[in-house]
Amino acid sequence: MLPTLPTFLYDADCGACATFKRLVSFFDASHSVDFVPIDEAARLGLLDPVPRTQWYSSSRMLSPDGTISSGGDALVALLARMPGGWLPSGAIMALPHGPRSARWLYAVLSRLHGGSCSQSSAPTMISRRTTAWSL
Repeated sequence: MLPTLPTFLYDADCGACATFKRLVSFFDASHSVDFVPIDEAARLGLLDPVPRTQWYSSSRMLSPDGTISSGGDALVALLARMPGGWLPSGAIMALPHGPRSARWLYAVLSRLHGGSCSQSSAPTMISRRTTAWSL
């Protein structure tokens, strides 16, 4: 099942992730993005193309065409859909090291975020201390 709107997947059991989702939802006045918890996305089959061991490794943006972006790339895709976000996301993509810098920043924030999530249904192979910031 493909989403009809761009869909951002986040960890609803994580306080920082849920707060980020509420903040971004507030700025998305036109409701151009759906926000779906990772657990619900898994139940709906939206994560079928992603190996189960990676479901909680990072946030994801699902496009209606079936494209899945993760981590920093997902944040840039999310930013592009926010009011006025096309300008900074376009700049990030146009800069020689822009996409790589976005992935690096995401990785840094993920490490800082670290073990504050308590996703009980996450696969046991993934340590929440080492996973990316699951928005």
